[in-house]
Amino acid sequence: NALNWARVFLKKKSFTSFSGSTVSMALLFPMEKLFESYIPALMRRCLANTNAVISTQDTRYHLIEAPTKRFSLRPDIVLTANGKTYIMDTKWKRLSSNPSMHYGISQGDMYQMYAYHRRYTAHGNDVDSVTLIYPAMPSIKGNIVFCTDDEKTKIRICFIDLYNAEKDNEEKSIKSLMNKLGILT
Repeated sequence: NALNWARVFLKKKSFTSFSGSTVSMALLFPMEKLFESYIPALMRRCLANTNAVISTQDTRYHLIEAPTKRFSLRPDIVLTANGKTYIMDTKWKRLSSNPSMHYGISQGDMYQMYAYHRRYTAHGNDVDSVTLIYPAMPSIKGNIVFCTDDEKTKIRICFIDLYNAEKDNEEKSIKSLMNKLGILT
């Protein structure tokens, strides 16, 4: 297998499909896992000289806590800075530009964010809003905010521009996101 992979890279072969007797190889990555790891890494880099604390896959709380703890909550990113808690989840999905279809955001993702907000707030965390982070879509301009009827829970939908694979562009997107959330004020 190592020789086959070496041939692919050294002979500059492509991973396109074709017919014939040649063995074709594929190199696949779980993009949702890469995105889930990449966003907190960018945040850590941007917040390196601050007192912000970032934890990933935080499992402190459960949906059901009595009589026994059940259904562990696991937000992708919990950031604590200046006495506030920021809860974020990354989603490697393409959204729709149709607002009447809720932009293609899944109902399950919204319930998940609502549960995060309610549980972290119930434990005394100062949570202004929770945020879903998606890759940027050219058809959707700006960010989206949903509020519950009592306006106690705000769910933000934010986008990170990954199209231009330049470090500066992605860091600008992360800094812009953190400014909108009030982290870098």
